[in-house]
Amino acid sequence: MDQNEARAQLDAVRRAHRDSARPSLPIAVTVGAAVLAGVGVALLGRPDAVAITRLLSVALLAAAYLLPTLYRTRRGLDGYQGQVRQTNIVWSISFVTLFVCGLNADTTLAVVYLVFGIVVAVTYFFALRGWGLPK
Repeated sequence: MDQNEARAQLDAVRRAHRDSARPSLPIAVTVGAAVLAGVGVALLGRPDAVAITRLLSVALLAAAYLLPTLYRTRRGLDGYQGQVRQTNIVWSISFVTLFVCGLNADTTLAVVYLVFGIVVAVTYFFALRGWGLPK
């Protein structure tokens, strides 16, 4: 086995591991989850928010997480492993931080949370599509 053949086999193993950890999702699932996440974050920063708005925001963010998870479960893939599990932990910590900061939001922070919502929607879409993961 020469160096090129070994490198090709190693790349194939890495690609198979990455694809098994986060298989490709249909575009409707990724767009739906990204929109839910973005709207959920944007609602967190509303200065006139009442308790029902906060609960709606949490429900939207939970739905954004559950949509791809339920799709994976229907395909027979239970749980997350490796890089995907670490990414989900980072998303969870980020949500908790945004939620706590959004409890005291004023009108200036409302605009910031709107921008955060757009950024979260775009980055979550890319994360669900597997773009930006190590190759």
